[in-house]
Amino acid sequence: MAKILVYNSDKPDDSLREYEMLKAVRQEHVVRLHEAFSFNGFVVLVFEKLYGENVVRSLSLKHRYNENTVTVIIKQVRTAAAWFDSSF
Repeated sequence: MAKILVYNSDKPDDSLREYEMLKAVRQEHVVRLHEAFSFNGFVVLVFEKLYGENVVRSLSLKHRYNENTVTVIIKQVRTAAAWFDSSF
């Protein structure tokens, strides 16, 4: 997966904020940045391919949730959020 951002040379910190944050991520529940480069006024962020189920899509397709499913999802989100809080 790739994400293309407009590079603003007047505010380089704003343009590179996501890159700076994601280059240090090493957490199992957060996508990892594989590569990044600048090209013709754009910053291109290339991410690893994630396998598995898309959480938002999965939840939107279900009409009922059991307690175990919700608990697992909340634990994963909290683990990822805690990693970000302690790293940045």
